Amino acid sequence: MAAHLNGRRVLITREAEKAKALADAVVARGGIPVIFPTIEIAPPKDPKPLHDAVKNLALYDWVAVSSKNGVAALKAALAVTGVHITGAHIDGPRFLAVGEGTAQSLEEIGVDNPIFPARQDADGLLALMLTLLTDQDPSHKRALVIRAEVGRDVLIDGLRAAGVQVDFVVGYTTSFASPSQEAISTLLAQKAPEIALFMSPSAFNGLMAILGQPFKEWLKDCQTVAIGAVTKQAMTDAGFPPDATASKPTIEAMLDCIK
Repeated sequence: MAAHLNGRRVLITREAEKAKALADAVVARGGIPVIFPTIEIAPPKDPKPLHDAVKNLALYDWVAVSSKNGVAALKAALAVTGVHITGAHIDGPRFLAVGEGTAQSLEEIGVDNPIFPARQDADGLLALMLTLLTDQDPSHKRALVIRAEVGRDVLIDGLRAAGVQVDFVVGYTTSFASPSQEAISTLLAQKAPEIALFMSPSAFNGLMAILGQPFKEWLKDCQTVAIGAVTKQAMTDAGFPPDATASKPTIEAMLDCIK
């Protein structure tokens, strides 16, 4: 059964471009969204490696995309290069997504039947891709990985350790947001939220960096929710283990686990 938020204030820390979808879901459940983006997403400083990889997609056996932001980067690169995913222009690569949401985004840009792991993170994606190697020579496989400039290397390292040829290209960069001091003061002057949602380690770390010393006191009575195991671990490592972790990395699953 969907959690009923009963007018509780819910802190939304994801990037501004995607905050509305989460805010709308909070409102639909009776909550009051408090939007305070703590991260910013930007194109890579040098898009040429991504564009070159897209021009040569037919050379790859696999194309692995780590997030919806990675899909957006792929979509932009396809537009710039004039490459088409479907049809006669490309024949070959199998697309894999880190999770269900990313797979849906791939379908929206024309990818047929992208696959994703049951465990929707980089570890799960690695396990899935290694399973696909059964009875095959990994040295004959070539994979393209599109992800953030800074991230966990578990997929890249794991595939290379198995003997797969891996090309990693930066699809986008993630940085902490830079709100004005006035915006920070306004946030801290408000009643603290009853619930805080964190959809990535960087969103959580960004809030800590932006708020500084008041962070711990401001959120001491707040129910915190992590979107998945990686975000949970980052929060735990920082001394703030989440009160709940979503069963799968979706907005609905995050809201479902709120008490």
